Amino acid sequence: MSDKLVPSKPFKNYADIEYLAVQAKGKVERIQVDICDGEYVKNVSWPFTETSKTDFANLYQKKELDVFMPGWEDLEYTADLMCRQPENYIETLVAYGFSEIIIHYRSVMSPPLFKGDGHEVPGNFSKAMDLCQKYDLKLYFAIDVKTDLSEFIDFVKVNLEKYPNTVSGVQIMGIENIGQQGQEFDERSLDIVKAIYQEIKLGNENFKILFDGGINEENLEEIKNAGIDVFCIGHLLTDGDFADNLRYIKKVLEY
Repeated sequence: MSDKLVPSKPFKNYADIEYLAVQAKGKVERIQVDICDGEYVKNVSWPFTETSKTDFANLYQKKELDVFMPGWEDLEYTADLMCRQPENYIETLVAYGFSEIIIHYRSVMSPPLFKGDGHEVPGNFSKAMDLCQKYDLKLYFAIDVKTDLSEFIDFVKVNLEKYPNTVSGVQIMGIENIGQQGQEFDERSLDIVKAIYQEIKLGNENFKILFDGGINEENLEEIKNAGIDVFCIGHLLTDGDFADNLRYIKKVLEY
């Protein structure tokens, strides 16, 4: 099985996740679920297509959940929270069986990160990191071409020290407008990869660089050579025959 290739997409409903899980079982280790709230991004995806945001946020308070992620005995799950107030959903996602959380830096970085000479983190981000630490979740920060990169690098360096066992890496988005599949690859994302590699990953061997969005046949090798640890792949992997797509991608990447 491959731990470097992760199917990643927004799902219309739970049944769509079940369908992919059947195809992915035994072939990859993990599925990434893009959770879009219709506010931070325009698109809306599961679970908000099947339940309200308030109801989902409070599900973890039930003594027992009768729904878990499909194939959870054999597959790990990552939640890519393209949401406002992503901290509201973490505990329910834990109850569902997610083991990794991705939080988009720009979704919680208001007000500004730095005030005066101190490093002040908005309360919602602190809460999210504390919850990930409490539940032993791996936490990744997602950034895109609209992110203030120098501010983000400083932010990560501070929090790698504060949460050394929680902050696991960064996911770099390869498209300008996140939350929708099928967009063109943005070449500026590779400059971000290089900067993160030089400024953070060097000297932090366990820090992983994930890449998500805009991956296609033409740029697979170029992205790999930029220093990517994990490819989070949508259409190229999930459309059509999953096994055939996976074999093709592994051959190109020499995995």
